[in-house]
Order: sequence, then C-alpha cells, then structure tokens
Amino acid sequence: MPHTSFSPAAPVAAKPRGNPNLALAPRCGARTNHGNHGAEPRAENRYRLTLLRIGRVDIALDRYQAHLPRSPLACAGTRRC
Repeated sequence: MPHTSFSPAAPVAAKPRGNPNLALAPRCGARTNHGNHGAEPRAENRYRLTLLRIGRVDIALDRYQAHLPRSPLACAGTRRC
C-alpha cells in the first residue's frame, strides 16, 4: 500500500461581510463640510480661542503685576529692590 500523506483541505473562501458598496464610495477626509463645521469656521474658532487665551494672560499679568519682583534694570540706581 503506498504511503499517503495527510494534506489539509483547501481553505474555504470566507463569506463576504458588510456592505459591498462601501469599498466603491469615494474616501473623504476626516473633516467634512456639513453645516458650520468646514475649514473656515474651524479657523475662525481657533483664532477666537487664541485671542481669548491671550486676553486671559494679559488680565492675569495686570492682576499680578504688583506682586511680581521688580526687574534688575529698574533697581540699578536704587538701594531698595
């Protein structure tokens, strides 16, 4: 009797999953233009938030200016610093 080697069965083709039309849809970026959420409104929001943060830093600086030490140049001609 000839020696027969065991060979595994051929793999069964997997059943396609999901919507087959999705692969054909054009891929869009992570950002979309629906409503007020395009590139320009995002840039305006970023600019507005930047101005808000700068304003907060300016207000904090004005508030604590009296508590900060004087600069060495302002103290140059005096004994008190």
